[in-house]
Amino acid sequence: MDAPDRFARQRALAGFSDDGQARLGAATVLVVGVGALGCPAADLLVRAGVGRLRLVDHDAVGLDNLHRQTLYAEADVGRPKVDAAAERLRAAAGAGVTVEALHRTFQEGDLDGVDAVLDCTDDSGTRDWLHALCVARGVPLAWGAVEGWEGQWATVVPGGPCLRCLWPAPGDAPSCADVGVLGAVSATVGAQQALAAVRALLGQESGGTLWLHDGRAGTFDAVRFPRRPECAVCADATVPGSGAR
Repeated sequence: MDAPDRFARQRALAGFSDDGQARLGAATVLVVGVGALGCPAADLLVRAGVGRLRLVDHDAVGLDNLHRQTLYAEADVGRPKVDAAAERLRAAAGAGVTVEALHRTFQEGDLDGVDAVLDCTDDSGTRDWLHALCVARGVPLAWGAVEGWEGQWATVVPGGPCLRCLWPAPGDAPSCADVGVLGAVSATVGAQQALAAVRALLGQESGGTLWLHDGRAGTFDAVRFPRRPECAVCADATVPGSGAR
């Protein structure tokens, strides 16, 4: 009888197989923010067999986090989120998966050696900086956000349009404390960010689509957006394979 393989159902997928599993196993993914989006996303990535997961978050677990931040329990209230998350993720991960926990705000060096990034933050300044750094370094970025009953996400890949092509001027979004948020909507967006990261690691993500999810109506809408030649962020970024800037 063959030995059990925890990734057997993934290996059976068309376009995945042993090569896809090897790519995930060799990859390092950075998750910035281990809250409502980062919890489900990180959990799905370690269970998929991503070789190294780097978590960055400066916050501690609060009681009002628990309805949507699925890696935590009441016993974790007051603990650094990255420590509690890493403990759960290591228990769920397969052999060969490393979870790195960084209890602090994001720093540029956190991108070193990274193959894909998930922006799961709720701070506009960090979002803008992280986005610009990923574009400049040519690192795929899976971005997501939630507000009330609604969520949205998009992926930025090297050579493709970036978020400033979509929104030329950065802006602030209302906080969850002000407008509320539903845990199932957060989980939906976080799962899509994890899926986008997997596609990017497999070379199957093209970017250029903003997805809009209305949890109350149960609908999903896709909005395609092009690269803008005059974009302040990506106009001078390297286009893969062109050798030009």
